[in-house]
Amino acid sequence: MAAHLRSLHSADPNWTARYLLPGFDWRINPTEAQGAWEGYLWVPRINAELLNAFKAQFLETARQYNSLGKHDKQYASVLAVAALELRDNLSTDELRQTFNALPKEGLAEAAKMVARSLGSAGGRRTDYWTHRVKPLIETIWPKSHDKRTGNESATFYGVMRPRRSTFPRSLQLA
Repeated sequence: MAAHLRSLHSADPNWTARYLLPGFDWRINPTEAQGAWEGYLWVPRINAELLNAFKAQFLETARQYNSLGKHDKQYASVLAVAALELRDNLSTDELRQTFNALPKEGLAEAAKMVARSLGSAGGRRTDYWTHRVKPLIETIWPKSHDKRTGNESATFYGVMRPRRSTFPRSLQLA
């Protein structure tokens, strides 16, 4: 059922909140939470209503990243999507703490999703960069040296370099 979380929540938010969402809480039962997250991350889909319904569990999952097994990359990707698309539902501090909780591998995967999102913005690329990607990088993305692997920087550079003429002169890379 966790694989269909968004659809179930859309159909009946009260039932989902009562019977399904508690299974995602790492504090209640870590083993059950691991299974619920693996099921959800099999086909992760999120919207503002679902995020609001399980925001605490969603953000806590960054601290449990290594428990997600083969679905860890999907969590990092859906976190990046939420940070880009659902910013009105998440505070800067919440996002900063959550991204800082990700291990280096999770940050690299999140960077790939940010790059894919920017790459698929089409004619809105400059606006998407200005209002979504740049604020994410400047105010939320971890800056400490111990979080650097070079993978996320290479990902950002790789998507922006071929499109540098799309960005204002002040944002262009050499």
